[in-house]
Amino acid sequence: MQEDNNVTRKPTEELTQNKQPARRKINIANVLLIIACSFFAFACAYRFLWPIEKNKITGMSMVPTYNEGDEVKVDKRKSTLNSLQRGDVVATKTLSTGIPYIKRVVGLPNEKITFITDEETGIVTLYLQSADEKGAPTSEDIFEESYIKEPMNKNLDDVYKDENGGPLTIISGDDEYILLGDNRNNSYDSRELGSIHISKIKGKVIAKLNQKNEK
Repeated sequence: MQEDNNVTRKPTEELTQNKQPARRKINIANVLLIIACSFFAFACAYRFLWPIEKNKITGMSMVPTYNEGDEVKVDKRKSTLNSLQRGDVVATKTLSTGIPYIKRVVGLPNEKITFITDEETGIVTLYLQSADEKGAPTSEDIFEESYIKEPMNKNLDDVYKDENGGPLTIISGDDEYILLGDNRNNSYDSRELGSIHISKIKGKVIAKLNQKNEK
């Protein structure tokens, strides 16, 4: 009888031993799947939730500060957006043209910028006032800019004229900013788009990562 018992147990023992490698394979596959899913979730969170983003400069509108192909870091934190200052460079979200822009903050909320052309020289001067200022701009309102590529000129298809032929004036409301390119004679900005609401601004440029096309 003892020999019969040994014979009947042997197939069961072999079956148990054969199952163990299969279980190990299943467990390893599960672990790898979990790792892959975790990595994917982390990558998505990093892409969409991380407050620092890399952007590439397209076009020449920010020359000489940035050239086409330069890469910059953009701080998207709400605290940064809520403390924008005049002179900061910002990245916008996609606007009406379908293209995101890198531009400089020239006008803050509730301000007025007037562009007045000297008809003899063709030079355009920027005047900065409070939005509720009623009087015409004076020499005290001239806003000097050290970062622009060259003086603004009027050879831009009357971009500095309003619909009535008067000087172009841009007025920003609450939470709106007037954004202009440093290459003022080759930039699509608030002169055509008007003031930009803060909801359309992605973040503030905080660093240049590389320099392209610079001599």
